[in-house]
Amino acid sequence: MTNQIIAKSCPRCKKILPVSEFRTRLAKKDGLTSHCKPCMNNVNSKRAKQKRIVFRQNHPPRQKFKDMTGQRFDMLTVIKYSHSTKEGDACWFCKCDCGKIIVYQAKSLRKGLATSCHCKKRRPHTIRQGRVYNSWRNMLRRVRNPNNTEYQNYGGRGITVCQRWLNFDNFFADMGKPPTEKHTLERIDVNKNYEPTNCCWATIKEQCNNTRRNHFYTYQGQTKTIAQWAEIYHFEYACLRSRLRDLNWNIEKALTTPLRR
Repeated sequence: MTNQIIAKSCPRCKKILPVSEFRTRLAKKDGLTSHCKPCMNNVNSKRAKQKRIVFRQNHPPRQKFKDMTGQRFDMLTVIKYSHSTKEGDACWFCKCDCGKIIVYQAKSLRKGLATSCHCKKRRPHTIRQGRVYNSWRNMLRRVRNPNNTEYQNYGGRGITVCQRWLNFDNFFADMGKPPTEKHTLERIDVNKNYEPTNCCWATIKEQCNNTRRNHFYTYQGQTKTIAQWAEIYHFEYACLRSRLRDLNWNIEKALTTPLRR
């Protein structure tokens, strides 16, 4: 029967189209669907969209959030869940070190935007927004915030901040301003805590020579790193390191053997 039909009219788009533009339906007398393929696709997509809308209205999304109870963020300790915002952000009851309880969003705690209940005394803009204040704040985060990326190398190793330096005014009185913009806060002994007798302002170069990863070598009563010995004896760092680490030369032979020209 279908082979005898060459074209057919679609009641939706009012077009006369060839048989190839219709789908097969054996229940019909002519063996074809009433509407053409483009019209059928539009109808099906609209029906599917309407079904999705009805499903979402009857099945609201579940609130998924990570339990933050007991976690500490600077001066705040998370106590329990409070509620969620319309956007789905979880809010938590937090207890400040001063004893006050306040509600914060989880994202504010994770990003470090919420550090206290605003009990910290406001300081002049030039000091609070300066490099000294940022150094003090980052010091506390490394030591007291388990979510900080550097916590494992500081607070995770048992490094703490002395009680006096929990107050910024005391920290500023002891350390003052750094000599230059290239100086940052440094611990003299990397295995001891942040305290006035163990901290100073140091450059990046000085800090690189004072890490746990460094290898120290003693020569003529002086103990220094490979980089320091290379600078003193005018060696290339890679050359001196190769002599000591790859060739297993002792420090005296490595420093006194001239380079080949």
